[in-house]
Amino acid sequence: MNDRDVLHAISDDADDLLVDEARRGARLVLPFTLSTLALVWLVLGDATRGADVRAAFVATVGAALVRLLMFRVIGRRKGAMRNAHASRRWRLAFGASSWLLSVSFASTYVASAHAVSAVQLLLLTVVATAICAVAILSAATSLSTYFGFVTIHLFSLAVAIQRHPQLDLVPAAPVVIVFLTAALTIIARENIKAVREKVALAMKVREFGLRDALTGLRNRAFVELFTDQRASQIIEQWSKTSKAERRGGAPRTSLALLLIDIDHFKKINDRHGHASGDQVLASFAKLAQSAVRTGDIVARWGGEEFLVVMEVEDREAAHAVAERLRMTVASTPVTDASGRAMAVTCSIGATLFPLDPRFPDELTWRETLELADGSLYRAKSRGRNGTAWAKPEPELSPRQLLEQERRSDAETLTFRKAA
Repeated sequence: MNDRDVLHAISDDADDLLVDEARRGARLVLPFTLSTLALVWLVLGDATRGADVRAAFVATVGAALVRLLMFRVIGRRKGAMRNAHASRRWRLAFGASSWLLSVSFASTYVASAHAVSAVQLLLLTVVATAICAVAILSAATSLSTYFGFVTIHLFSLAVAIQRHPQLDLVPAAPVVIVFLTAALTIIARENIKAVREKVALAMKVREFGLRDALTGLRNRAFVELFTDQRASQIIEQWSKTSKAERRGGAPRTSLALLLIDIDHFKKINDRHGHASGDQVLASFAKLAQSAVRTGDIVARWGGEEFLVVMEVEDREAAHAVAERLRMTVASTPVTDASGRAMAVTCSIGATLFPLDPRFPDELTWRETLELADGSLYRAKSRGRNGTAWAKPEPELSPRQLLEQERRSDAETLTFRKAA
């Protein structure tokens, strides 16, 4: 998984929002649909004695209940829609359920056409138009779904009216139905457009919320979203690795966590002002991005701290990137707010997740990052402009190592404040 994978996850969220809009609309429409069925039953009057009318009516009620059940299943299984194929299947299910409901209504109209009066047919036309108008609310994901619902629903009424022996009483009804179909479809199209614009805006806000405004890098929220997903996948892969493969030293993917701090940054702010400090941060961000590999995540972790998350098969590969980054920063002057060149260095605390192959799932990636944080301050205590690694200890489990690190925090607190 890389940066693009998380953006795909955001895209999946957009699909979720569209499905949510459809579910919201369906929940609004369904009570109206059920109450309308009761009204249709009253309008049909004596026609409901016919076996074909009763069968069509029961099918309509069944289609409405199946649609409700489907929405409840989707609500409980949102995680199952987290891929393109599943999302497409659910959209097809939405469309199919709408068309099924419309066909059921249509069969009721056609079956009762010979047994109702012209006045009853006119009342059914009014009721059907109201149903289609409300159905606009449930057309958030697809105009074709709504258009199919409307055409089947209303044109079945046109057929019923044309079959009626008293056709001369309602000669303009089919024309009116065609007009209503066109008008309602235009309204539905605008409604769908508004929903999609709303979702697009929500996604832009989401994407903006995953970037640091000053440096343009990914921010802490993005790192947590990305690393939560990737860390769980890596642990799952490690758990499936056989003992024979482990003994044979088969390469396994790890996450390298490089916590980076700009040396003496507080002095830059104190001597040259916060505007210069901000410019240094922005320049440092560009240097860091140029030094890592394509696909590595560079994020602003907070203040003058940055975090690089990358996938590696061994510590040597991560160490090479860390050293290249550190030396690139040390050898490349950055500019402050006045354009003055300024030399800066950085210190790096690094570790791998999982920390220890013997206990791959004993620490979370956040707990492992605490060890990198301790290494960062060891790098600073050794004179800065260096890299220090948190490594597994043969005598200690990762949990014991973390507890030891936490106990030592109190001892280094004075240095941390000075740094």
